[in-house]
Amino acid sequence: MKKLFFGNRFGTTLVEMVVSTITLTIVLLAAGTVYISAVKEFKRVSNEARIQAEAFRVLDHIYLNLIGATGIVDPLDPFPSLGSDHIEVTVNDYDPPHNVKNIKYTVESNKVYFYDPSSTATPEIIAQDVTGGTDPWSLSLKFKTPLTVGGNVVKNYITVEIAITKGSMSKTYVTGITLRGMNST
Repeated sequence: MKKLFFGNRFGTTLVEMVVSTITLTIVLLAAGTVYISAVKEFKRVSNEARIQAEAFRVLDHIYLNLIGATGIVDPLDPFPSLGSDHIEVTVNDYDPPHNVKNIKYTVESNKVYFYDPSSTATPEIIAQDVTGGTDPWSLSLKFKTPLTVGGNVVKNYITVEIAITKGSMSKTYVTGITLRGMNST
């Protein structure tokens, strides 16, 4: 066997050990930094997905309950085009047939409440902070009416806007609902 370095000495020198330790440290620091930023991004995206799912659930709930409305009890005064954080509408209740009831949505303490007089006396919470943590969310819900199209006022159209803010993230989701049980003029 041929001896390659320094005669017949075997092993590593202190310089080789220091260089390899520094190289390993740099590689591990880079990997750790990538890992930590990936975990932070995963948490941010998870919170965003939870907020989006909660907002869509609220919009779906409102849409499904308001689409058959026959009238708006609260005309969203004094400035309906600016919006209101609550709405009350009249809907046909088919149990018993031709029964009419009023349902209402409000926002209080960053929670969305649904009032249905036929189900319970207490309101149902349909949205609340699902993200947890020390930084609570801020939720606003706006109902806007009427819609003007080509100079004509469409009274049976409501725009629903939900805005959720948590930390530096702010998301707004908007949908429109045509109240099919109500005349448009």
